[in-house]
Amino acid sequence: MKQIELNNIFEFLRKIRINKINDRETKIGLINIHMELYKKVQEFDEYIKELQKKYFEGKESELEAYNQQVTQMQTADPEKRDELEASLDPEIKKLVIEFNSLINARLDQEIPIELEKVDKQKFIEALIDLDIEFTCDDLIVLKDLYK
Repeated sequence: MKQIELNNIFEFLRKIRINKINDRETKIGLINIHMELYKKVQEFDEYIKELQKKYFEGKESELEAYNQQVTQMQTADPEKRDELEASLDPEIKKLVIEFNSLINARLDQEIPIELEKVDKQKFIEALIDLDIEFTCDDLIVLKDLYK
């Protein structure tokens, strides 16, 4: 499973109130899945922190200024956008591009993980009973969780 898929599943599961699930087997299965995903998401978060430290330590104010300019560019008219882009710090821009490239590569990386599967029908029933917002596309994202 790719890191981005792990992150998406983890974020979805965070909004589930486990204690509100009636089926004990589904409840235990989701707890076990969440804990396994948590380990992998924590490893990813640590990777990001180390990468940020490596790329931007001592350059926090320059990065903040860069980010402000990028934010302004998103709402500026085309003429002003070109002017703002031309004024971006080239060194910080290069670092941000490299940093983002490494993050994207890591998000696309296959991460070995074994998840205990839950019964699909019971899982869907639990989601319905919890009255949480989900879509059919969410069920596709979560496909690796059930048998």
